[in-house]
Amino acid sequence: MIGRLEPRKNYHLALATFKIAKTLRPDLNVIIGDGPLRQDLHRTIERLGLQDVEIKPHTTEEEKYQLLAQAEAFLHLGHPEGFSLALFEAATLGTPVITHP
Repeated sequence: MIGRLEPRKNYHLALATFKIAKTLRPDLNVIIGDGPLRQDLHRTIERLGLQDVEIKPHTTEEEKYQLLAQAEAFLHLGHPEGFSLALFEAATLGTPVITHP
């Protein structure tokens, strides 16, 4: 996931999803963003036993594109949310996007 760490982005749902998905893919581990939920998300990560999930508050554009290009999927759970720039970047790099209707 990439985005501002705020309630409407549904990061808590993403972390619950990570908990389940990591049973099949233990290498899922990056959230890029910063915002008011950062400390709360760190507590949720600890509570769920996901200490290897990293919240990267800042990346260079090059690092972001490299992470997106290497990712198996881009998780986009914000609601309400339009067609975000991060979603467009992931799709442009050929990374499958997981989202809701």
